[in-house]
This record gives sequence, C-alpha cells and structure tokens, in this order.
Amino acid sequence: MCTVAERGVEVWLGARDLKRDGQFTWNNSATYLDYTDWGPKEPNGYYHEDCLATHLYRDGKLHWNDRACAARNFFVCEKSVATAGCGEKLLNGYNTFINKDC
Repeated sequence: MCTVAERGVEVWLGARDLKRDGQFTWNNSATYLDYTDWGPKEPNGYYHEDCLATHLYRDGKLHWNDRACAARNFFVCEKSVATAGCGEKLLNGYNTFINKDC
C-alpha cells in the first residue's frame, strides 16, 4: 500500500482565502491560520488558487500549497471526540481522518 506522500496525491486541508487574497482562514471557524507550512514560494495565488492543500515538494516532504478550489483532491475531515470512538490519537479534542466516514 502506498502512502499519500509516495503517490504525490494532494489533500485538501480545509482553509481558503476567498475574502482576501493571501489571508487564509479555516473553513470550520473562519479564524486565520495560527500555523503554516507553506512550500517554497507559496502561497502564490496563480490561476485563482484560493484553497489550501498539501503538495509533495522536491525536498520529499508534504508542504502547504494554494490550489484552485475546483481541483479534485482527497480531503482531511475533523470529527468530534464524542462521535469518533475509533481509538485514534486525539489532538485538541479532535480526531483526524483521511477520507474515512466523514
């Protein structure tokens, strides 16, 4: 089985800059990002790239990339601890899944 990084698949992370170019906010809370891991020369805003995704860069690591919101990507879901019940590790009261029962 290949990992997301090995396949070079981009994954939506749930933020966008639709209100003001370059000012990304989380979709679920509309708060500005308090952490970033942008790839080199990102965000660049090319071709109406208003949504946040991962991208595999030449350093062999996944970093953040602004991407056109219409692109078809996998996605990360956030699920409340109260409804998760799957034994995943918790981060700030939430479990993180990739395309799993969200």
